[in-house]
Amino acid sequence: MTKIRLLNPKKYPRHEQVYSFEDKAVGLRGYIAIHNTSLGPATGGTRLYPYNNDAEALEDVLKLSEAMTYKCAFAGLPFGGGKAVIMASPQQKTKELLKSYAKVIHFFGGKYTTGTDVGISDEDAKYMSTLTPFILRGTRGRTSTSLVAARGVYESITASFRELLPKKKLSAMTIAIKGAGKIGAELIRLLYSREARITIAEINPAILSKIKKLFPKIKTADYKNIHKLKADIFSPCAMGGDLNKKTIKELGCRIIAGGANNQLEDEKDIVSMHRQGVWYIPDYVANAGGLIQIVDELRKGGYKSERVKKNIKNIGRSTTRLIQESKRTGLPPLEIAGNIVRARMHQ
Repeated sequence: MTKIRLLNPKKYPRHEQVYSFEDKAVGLRGYIAIHNTSLGPATGGTRLYPYNNDAEALEDVLKLSEAMTYKCAFAGLPFGGGKAVIMASPQQKTKELLKSYAKVIHFFGGKYTTGTDVGISDEDAKYMSTLTPFILRGTRGRTSTSLVAARGVYESITASFRELLPKKKLSAMTIAIKGAGKIGAELIRLLYSREARITIAEINPAILSKIKKLFPKIKTADYKNIHKLKADIFSPCAMGGDLNKKTIKELGCRIIAGGANNQLEDEKDIVSMHRQGVWYIPDYVANAGGLIQIVDELRKGGYKSERVKKNIKNIGRSTTRLIQESKRTGLPPLEIAGNIVRARMHQ
């Protein structure tokens, strides 16, 4: 039997609602956070990950759901921010667990819709979408969500590169990519086709071996130290929190634009990063491609591929505008983007 419980709202003043859910019979346990619905119903992927404890899972779902609000608002999408986390390892993921989780999502009746994230594949979402209309497949005969997400990051990377390093050709770009999973692998493919000089770090030996076979010119680096490499661009595409007080001081790049969520451990550190000459493109700007693809199913008239392509291209244009405004005002792009989001939410 699946239990869903609304948690004490006083403990989470920045969020509208936070829920816990559990089905002991199938090993399902986790949290759903609805951050803000002022622009529309909440949406955001489901992350399946073996968190060490409830506090760690809660911290992740709260941060990720807030980031989704910003991602939706900046991209001009009529949705709010939400997120779900399932406390389990990939080995614990069964059809019974996914079936029970689909029931949890159906309980919300569309107030929160979800799709893929770390640990939840396109195949998982496809299966659960047969059980509830509120789990979005994102692949109804179309390009995978991961590829579209990577295209958005690619647009942001190339736009920032052209704006900040106009004298260099794309074929001379040096880029360090941390994480070669779903988004990272697709980003590598896109950049490799443009002959960019790529160095990657990947914690999974099997994935690393596969990438090296597919792209033999790629170099590799230590997972914990790739941010130190001298490169034009550092692209975090793994889990969040790569940018903290220690790693920011060690950065060897000029630009940061990646597919990971919540890259900054503390947004207050953005000022010191900007002062040392590192241009940080907000993660919710650069990695909005997957969201744009998935939620287009929910828009009036259903999915329209041309609208999705246009919105993905807009990621690059938005990146350019942020950098230009930053040059004009001296403010970091993150602060400018935040001001835009807050203005849209209070219109």
